[in-house]
Amino acid sequence: MKHAGDKSDAETYLELLDSATIGYCTLSRTGEFTEISNSLFNILGKEEDDLIGKQFSHFVSADTQEIFNRFVEKIFDGHSMELCEVGLIVNGEDPNFVRINGVISKNGKNCQILVLDCFACLNSKKFFQDSEEKYRHVFKAEKDSIFLIERETGSILDVNDAAILLYGYTREELLKLKHTDMSFEPFATKLATKELPDRIPLRYHKKKDGTVFPVDISASMFILNNREVILAAIRDITIQREAELKLAEQAVKLSEHIATKDKFFSIIAHDLRGPLGAFHNLSKILTEELSDMSQAKIREFAASMSKSSTTLYEMLENLLEWSRMQRGLSLFEPSNLVLNNKIASFLQVLIDSASHKNITIYYDIPEDLEIYADANMIESTFRNLVSNALKFTPKGGKITIEAIPTDHQSVIISIKDSGIGMTREIQDKLFRIDANISRPGTAGEASSGLGLVLCKEFVEMHGGKIWVTSEEGKGSSFFFELPNKA
Repeated sequence: MKHAGDKSDAETYLELLDSATIGYCTLSRTGEFTEISNSLFNILGKEEDDLIGKQFSHFVSADTQEIFNRFVEKIFDGHSMELCEVGLIVNGEDPNFVRINGVISKNGKNCQILVLDCFACLNSKKFFQDSEEKYRHVFKAEKDSIFLIERETGSILDVNDAAILLYGYTREELLKLKHTDMSFEPFATKLATKELPDRIPLRYHKKKDGTVFPVDISASMFILNNREVILAAIRDITIQREAELKLAEQAVKLSEHIATKDKFFSIIAHDLRGPLGAFHNLSKILTEELSDMSQAKIREFAASMSKSSTTLYEMLENLLEWSRMQRGLSLFEPSNLVLNNKIASFLQVLIDSASHKNITIYYDIPEDLEIYADANMIESTFRNLVSNALKFTPKGGKITIEAIPTDHQSVIISIKDSGIGMTREIQDKLFRIDANISRPGTAGEASSGLGLVLCKEFVEMHGGKIWVTSEEGKGSSFFFELPNKA
């Protein structure tokens, strides 16, 4: 044991430390060596003349200097045993990390220090170098963004390559920032740093270019050089979040769709009850009173039954077509069709209905005008629209069908009637399966609105659109647009 002055009375006991891997020394209040063991000479790689009268802090690395200064102050101020870890510069090489224990001496003038050389204790500096290399390899290869953050100040101590790529900063730029600089919600980030749960709830961060994005964060805390350090693994969950929002949106739409269909079936059931009920009652009367009826009365009942059955047939036909479309069973096979020929063919089916009400149907279609459409769907569309016009046009009225080519490879077809027209409220409910627009025609004909729903779906399958203009008491005009080329 070497002394800065006279030998200590306890020298014989302290010499036991000379052969150990633990260094011993005493320091004055100004931090100068007053006693030094041979083992500490070995740890520092110095001779006696190099150390006596010098300060211990002279050998402490710059990045741990503040830790050592606080350590000494606490010993003299608190009169308690203190512990710290610092780096010691030996022969100008990279610092060796040592663990230091210290306590004030009985006279209060000096402090007694034990220095444990961590590398010597493990007998292998290479062990730590290998460990650091493995850490660096894992740190760099990790796909999540990894941040090391000083808990007290929020300063970013280190980042991996994934963080640099995600946030768009250079490493140097990131190491000058605080963790709140990366957050779109700095107050929530400060609170999470204080409470430090294992998994932090959904947060939003921002990139260098200002882009805001959702992140998933898991965090843990450890002690490094007497500092509380947070290891935060951050993952961009933009795609996951978009998928979750899309699923939630689809769930809402599905719920609305189911509710809409439920309402639609309720409306259809109500509309079917009318003609079915009439047919049932008339057939019951005929069964019970046929022998007492005149021929004129029988004909009247038969005509009413025919009318009810026709209405039922039309509704069921439309319902079947709509059902096939919903299940994807309707074949869509468009082809070039001469419109004039098709309309003449469609109208043959409706001549009887028109003649019963003395309604004249006019059509003015260029003979060579073509459309590119599915023949069955267009026939259904015309049949429903013209039947609709017949229902709501009084006796002696007229219906006009026209077609005009546009300058963007399509044809606009119109079906105009001189009927009773519609209010704005009724017009707003057209083409919707969730709206009840049942109202009787001018001769009491039943109407469910399902035919117009079909028309809209058929027209939109062709990439076209359908709309209506009407004024109460002045008739209605239905328009739809179809392509004239493939």
